[in-house]
Amino acid sequence: GIVDLLSLYCNLPKSTSQLFLSLAVYNQVLLFYYHIHGRNLFNITIHKLLAMCIVVTAVFVTLRMLNPRNLLINTGIAAGMILQGTHLIQAGSLIYGTAKIHPTSHS
Repeated sequence: GIVDLLSLYCNLPKSTSQLFLSLAVYNQVLLFYYHIHGRNLFNITIHKLLAMCIVVTAVFVTLRMLNPRNLLINTGIAAGMILQGTHLIQAGSLIYGTAKIHPTSHS
């Protein structure tokens, strides 16, 4: 995106795009973690679990800045993104889909 275009015309370090990707992922963690105000316990639990999944991805993205050619780090990023995506789909179907869970019922 914009960072790649800036790196073409300016003399930026090679890991600048990884830095901005890392900042974006950490921003996403903060958004999901603090998005729990005024929600029930079920939604709070889902948002905190999703924040933990994103933290795993954020750690791997930060490690990629130090060693961009490591296969395990790149695989960790891919696995973290897949984990995050599947968690978003499952949480969306539980909260808003046909498989709604009512946390107040005890049946």
